[in-house]
Amino acid sequence: MKRAVEVYAFILQIAGFFALGLYGVSQLQRQDPRGVVVLALLACGIMLTLPYVWAHHRRGRNTQRFLAGKPFRPHTFHSSATAEYKHAPETVWELIRPAQVAVLIEGAAQAFKVPGTPEGEGERQCFISGDGQVSCVEVVKEVPYRSAVTRSICSPLQPSVQTTYILEPSTTGCKLTMETVVESPVALAIAQRQAFRAHNESFVEKVGHLLDRQSVQEVPTTSSGG
Repeated sequence: MKRAVEVYAFILQIAGFFALGLYGVSQLQRQDPRGVVVLALLACGIMLTLPYVWAHHRRGRNTQRFLAGKPFRPHTFHSSATAEYKHAPETVWELIRPAQVAVLIEGAAQAFKVPGTPEGEGERQCFISGDGQVSCVEVVKEVPYRSAVTRSICSPLQPSVQTTYILEPSTTGCKLTMETVVESPVALAIAQRQAFRAHNESFVEKVGHLLDRQSVQEVPTTSSGG
């Protein structure tokens, strides 16, 4: 039914373009300047419509090939966020490396290393949100205290997400860069893209807050005796 409605709408659109074209040509034949305006508007309409038609066609084709298990050309979205901390890379690494940090930074109800998976490359981490949703990632590459790459382990119907964490020493401490690459058979909605950007920015910001909190807790307190 939906397909029939789309075809019908497309036919009406083409008929409308054709009618406007005939009207514009007839006005030009009568040397009416309005013909130029009509044809110019028609050309603009066609130029604006063609990219949408192509995107819609590609989206439908990708979805069909994706559901059939065939290779397809994915839509790719990139997002990144960077922050600098007055802490050594090793300190930041020890904070963000364990799965359990997701409880503090990403609001997970539970987070843990999947039993039976190795430490480092090949390790899998599982996260359970407050509403019961479960997600898992696998560490595909790791350079201890410097970088790690994870990829999502998800349903075939969900976008594939790869996240890279890069720690670079600096004169005052270190810099953390979090890069996310999302591949999906269809283009992400604006709200989805904004959510990925917000997640990256929130992550590096909350890491800074946790580091500062640790620093305050580590400061020794002295008591004065009378």
